[in-house]
Amino acid sequence: MAGVSQYFYDIAEEVPDDKWKDLAHQLGLKRAKVSAIDAENRYLKEKTMKTLDTWRLKNGRSATEAWLRMALHDADVGWIADHVIDGVPDEVEPPWKSGVQEEGRQQTSTCCTSSHDVSYSNTTLALTEAKGALLGIEGDMNQLQIHDRHRTPLEQPTSSQSTCGGDNRSPQGGVTTGLLSSSGQFFHKGPTVYPMMTSPRGHALIVNNSIFDGNLSDRKGADVDVKTVFSLLKSLGFTVKQLLNKSAQEMLKELEHFSKLDDHKNVSCCIVFLMSHGQEGCIIGKDGKTVMLKEIFSLFDNIHCQKLQGKPKLFFIQSCRGAKVDRGTVSPRDAPDAAGGLNEQSLPSQLFGTLQGGEDVPDAARCVDQPTRTDMFFGYATQEGNMAFRNETQGSWYIQAIDKVFRQHAADTHVADMMTMVNKMVAEQTAHCENSNYTGGKEASEFLSNLQKNLYFFPGL
Repeated sequence: MAGVSQYFYDIAEEVPDDKWKDLAHQLGLKRAKVSAIDAENRYLKEKTMKTLDTWRLKNGRSATEAWLRMALHDADVGWIADHVIDGVPDEVEPPWKSGVQEEGRQQTSTCCTSSHDVSYSNTTLALTEAKGALLGIEGDMNQLQIHDRHRTPLEQPTSSQSTCGGDNRSPQGGVTTGLLSSSGQFFHKGPTVYPMMTSPRGHALIVNNSIFDGNLSDRKGADVDVKTVFSLLKSLGFTVKQLLNKSAQEMLKELEHFSKLDDHKNVSCCIVFLMSHGQEGCIIGKDGKTVMLKEIFSLFDNIHCQKLQGKPKLFFIQSCRGAKVDRGTVSPRDAPDAAGGLNEQSLPSQLFGTLQGGEDVPDAARCVDQPTRTDMFFGYATQEGNMAFRNETQGSWYIQAIDKVFRQHAADTHVADMMTMVNKMVAEQTAHCENSNYTGGKEASEFLSNLQKNLYFFPGL
C-alpha cells in the first residue's frame, strides 16, 4: 500500500512550476519558510514534497484532507484534488489513514515520533472511516471533527451509568486537540478589523468553581471544561491563568488584579471565562456568596482599565441565569449549573446597570471621545431566567460547542459569526437526566456585543 509520501509524490508530480509557492501559501507556510524550501531544494517536485511534509508535520491533526483540497483549489490547481485525492480506489485504504495511536487499540507495527511530537504508524484502520481521514491522523473529516477519543460530544449522557438516548462515543471527558491555522493570504487588516498580531495575542483568565461549601452541589465535569478552555486559549496564542475554587471575595480581588496587569498594554486582546453556579446577573463563589457580573465587567471598562482601551475584551459565562428549565422538545442526564433562586433582571441591565428614563440633552461643556464601555463581548451559556446544562463526563454544552467551533473556524471566521454557530450547536442539545425536573431540558446560548470591528484571531500567523 502506498504511504503518505507516495500520496504526496503523486500530488507533487501534478503541481506546475508556477503554482507550488501559491500552494505553500494556501497551506499556511510563512514566506520565510517558503524561501528556505526554495533555496534548499533544486527540483520542483522536491520543493512541493517538502512543502507538503512541512505542512503535515507543523499542523498535526489539523492537516486535513479538506484543508489540502481547499488549498489546491485556492491555488488554481483544483484539478489535482479531483485527480489524485478523488482518484484513490475505494477498495484501497487511503494512505492518509496512518494515524496517532489510540489508547487501548492494539498496534501491529512500530510507531515513531517526529521532532514535532506527532506520532505516526502504519496501523491499518477500518475502511469505513476512509473518507473521514485526516492526513496522518485518525478522524472524521466529512464532519470536520476529530476522532471520538479527542472530540467533545455534546449529547453524551451525564453519568457513566446512563445509557439512554446516547451514542457509543467514549465517555471520557478531554481536550480537543488541533486548531486550523490562518493562511498568510487570508490575513487582512484595516479600519474594520482589530489588529491581532501581538505575541502573545493577549492574556486570558479562567475562573472556575467546582467544589462548594454548604448546601451547593459540586459541579461534576467542570474540570473537563477547564482543560478544554485552557487548551483552546493556548492554541489561539494567549497566556492563560487559572483561578480555581475561590470565594466570592477572592474571585473579585483576583479579577481586579488581572484587569490591572501592566502587560495588557503590550497585547491585542483579553479573554475571561467565568464558570460556576449562577443566578441572573451574578456568579457564585465557592462560599455560596455572589459577585455581580456588572461589577466584574466594570473592572475592564475604559475608565478602570485604560491599558485595554480600544482592544477587544471577551467574557464567556458558563452558569445558570435562573431556576427555570427551558422545555423545547421531549427527548430526555445532564446537570444544571444553578444554585436556586431567580432574580429577574434584563441582560442590558446586568451589563450596564438599570437604565433610567429621561431626555437626552447635549453637554457642550464636557467633551468625551468614547463611551465608558466599548469593545466588549459577553457570551452567555443560556438565556436570562434559565438553567444551563453541564455533562458530568464531557463538560458543559456551551464550552464544548465553543471549543469545537473555534478549533474548526477561527482560522478564517470572526468571533460573532463563530458564536452564532455555537448558538445553533447548543440549541440542538436535549438534557438526559435522572431528575425528572430537568428531563428534556433545552438550552439557548446568546451573546451581547459592542465590539466596533470584526475580531479574527489569525491563529498560526
